[in-house]
Amino acid sequence: MMRALVFTLLLSLGLGMAQQRLIVNGVEVPGLTTTLVAGSSYAAAEPLARALGASFSFDPINQLALFQLAGRVVLLNVFSDARSAAAATEAILLDGRRFASSGGILIEGVVFAPVRSLAVAFGGSAAVVQEHNAVTVVLPRARLERAELGPAPGGRYERFVFEFSGLPPIDTRELPALNTVQFRFDRSDLTAERRFSGRYFVEAVLVPNAGRIDFRLTLTPDSRYEWFVTPTPQGVSIVIDIFSAAVTAAPTITDRPRPSVVLDPGPGTLMLAQQLAASLEANGYQVRLTRDSEVEVPLMARANAGIGAGVFISLKASTLPPGQYRAYYLAEAADLEVLNAAIRQNAEAAARSEATDSLRRRLLLGLAPDLMAGPQLAQVMTAALSQAGNFSPLTVEGAPLLILTGAAGRGVVLELSSSDLASAAVRQRLVDGLSQALEQFAAR
Repeated sequence: MMRALVFTLLLSLGLGMAQQRLIVNGVEVPGLTTTLVAGSSYAAAEPLARALGASFSFDPINQLALFQLAGRVVLLNVFSDARSAAAATEAILLDGRRFASSGGILIEGVVFAPVRSLAVAFGGSAAVVQEHNAVTVVLPRARLERAELGPAPGGRYERFVFEFSGLPPIDTRELPALNTVQFRFDRSDLTAERRFSGRYFVEAVLVPNAGRIDFRLTLTPDSRYEWFVTPTPQGVSIVIDIFSAAVTAAPTITDRPRPSVVLDPGPGTLMLAQQLAASLEANGYQVRLTRDSEVEVPLMARANAGIGAGVFISLKASTLPPGQYRAYYLAEAADLEVLNAAIRQNAEAAARSEATDSLRRRLLLGLAPDLMAGPQLAQVMTAALSQAGNFSPLTVEGAPLLILTGAAGRGVVLELSSSDLASAAVRQRLVDGLSQALEQFAAR
């Protein structure tokens, strides 16, 4: 049905039959056009995502297209006209950072996405092959670089960790009658079959199979499993936990290592911080608040509370539209606007401009540790908040913020809409999203 809809739409727009073909990983995909934005190839987002092995959804309220492939999340700003899309220069949000790209275009209910930008965001490439009048997109095959089975602390569950060099599309199939689950990692390579033995399963085997890897896991009658993915700098890590059905709570709650969390509630965010703290503590986190009342605490005292914390989250209320937020992590400012915003946020320091300049020098010299943690935390927060309540980021950027210096790179500042903070239902969605984000971050 999507193929017919796209074909009809292209004809109705006069985007003729002489258009180039789109070949993704060797398969022809309908819906390519080069007439929407000069010099750029666009394709209908849904079939393009399917060919890449990614999932696709569109949030019409916030005009955001969401693509997910093996734990990697790409957000694309979508516009209602081609001129606005062409004027956008960083319309993709990837790993908590803006990525050079024109915007998506919504035409009669169909989202069109820039082919090359989306391919590159997922680690692939796109090229024009003139002799075939085609645009070819290739994602690198994922190599299984690590496959390990280990016990959890205390022996309450066992954990498989599979690390891939790329992003293999993942499919699962459960066979309840056999107490078996089958994982399929497409476009991935394994040199030889591998078998594992353990306490909570009867059989576990990795098998190379015609260009993909199959993993078959047969559990003991009294065992259960859960799995999740977490991005790595070059690929993805798939984690599968197996535990006794007698364990009423999932092992994520008590056995997995938990980073300590410090919440820094600004004016108007204390209730959210308290609700989030309660949720995290119920899941086994150690949580501290920089304040438990509306009494003001000096900026540097709050920043110093982050020393030694695994995660530091500073919450601020702002006059943003409902459903929107800004997120900052510790880094040098990308432009003057972000730098000025950082200076304003650093205003409590005795000499805000001088303090900001000093921090910038430390960042440029590489003296602040764990700077990769902030963008990773921002990335999982962006995906989790989108899924929990269609929250949309206005900004996810690095900035030299003094409030984050205690936790070094392991912190973020979230500016949230005051109207969202005033709603109990919306606060709960924020709590759900942030709790899920920290679960994913803890599983790195």
